Amino acid sequence: MATDAQATGDILRKSSNRNDFLRKEDWWAVWLGLGLTVTAVLLFLQGGSIKWLAVTPKKWSAVAETVADLRASTPRYLALFALWAVLFGVGARALGWKLREFLPSFVFLYVISLLIFTLGQWNQADHYNLEPPLVALLLGLLIGLPGLALLVRFSTVASSKSVTSESMMVGGAALLVFALVCIALGILSRNATEMTVTNKRVVAKVGVFARRTIEMLLSRVESIGVEETLMGRLLGYGKVIVRGTGGTPESFDKIADPLDFRTQVQQQIENSQERARS
Repeated sequence: MATDAQATGDILRKSSNRNDFLRKEDWWAVWLGLGLTVTAVLLFLQGGSIKWLAVTPKKWSAVAETVADLRASTPRYLALFALWAVLFGVGARALGWKLREFLPSFVFLYVISLLIFTLGQWNQADHYNLEPPLVALLLGLLIGLPGLALLVRFSTVASSKSVTSESMMVGGAALLVFALVCIALGILSRNATEMTVTNKRVVAKVGVFARRTIEMLLSRVESIGVEETLMGRLLGYGKVIVRGTGGTPESFDKIADPLDFRTQVQQQIENSQERARS
């Protein structure tokens, strides 16, 4: 009997381990990321790409401009929404979530994210410190605090088992989850730009899903400009403008320690010139 029980336990554990590949959020992130990568590679090998889905708002100075841009790109935004809704919906369903509860929340998050990135493309956004990471972080804090307050309030009346207390718990948890998502979007947007200085070139990589890479030889760098807003000076970030000889300036927003980056580029240029003279 003991042997049979042990064998049954081993079978159940093995079955549980196999189910972990479909029952864990981490594994679903792996499967979705791997699937998108494989799809992009196959399309690339056949001469296609998923670039059409990599849509972002354009720079704008008047509301009419961004409204026109959003209207023109509506099919792309809808296609991108449908793609994420299907992929995340399949994952959510496999994790045991109800789609009728997941989809409305996802629609809300998608629209809010689009509005935040559209606001960040305003040509005066830097002047008023309305960069998408800061807006997302602030929105997350504003929503997270009421959610935390509701959860604390619920904990004091949990013994009553009333409908009101249960509603407070659900509302507080929903606000906290949304706040965490907004904060995650802010952090992701902040880390979407990488800039590297070597002894031969300056390399800049911009974007999360749609990636833009720029390389410029040190010998071709004419100047490095830095623009910092008040909030940027307080938090240690700014805009870096790289000007190459005979080329158009390339600007990169929300770069951490921009003055230090400029100093490193200048030092590498000086070292390169010294090596050339010697």
